Amino acid sequence: MSTMISGTGTVVELLKVQRPGETANFYPIVEFRTQTGEFIRFERSTGVSENTYRVGQQVDILHDPQFPQDARIDSWFELRLPSLVVILIGSGALVAGLAGCGVAIFDTRNQPTSHPG
Repeated sequence: MSTMISGTGTVVELLKVQRPGETANFYPIVEFRTQTGEFIRFERSTGVSENTYRVGQQVDILHDPQFPQDARIDSWFELRLPSLVVILIGSGALVAGLAGCGVAIFDTRNQPTSHPG
């Protein structure tokens, strides 16, 4: 993120993806011009509802000058949501693992008992 620069892009298309039994998601395709004059097109990595973006809309973007094709729309959901999902899944797995260890440690059913001699 520290090497990314901000800019403005234009939504040029909304790619509709609909799986059977699910509502449609739309993936905005954004075009922008780099500081060197190169035109870049990229697709948003997460789907949105149909009315979130419209063709022709100007959006704030972030891109790395070395890798402009990896640009992102500058929004909380685009930049933070994927990391948050990974953190939540990892935290759930950690809690489940610790709970399993706690059960194993404190389970007294299979522990040897000592008899006074």
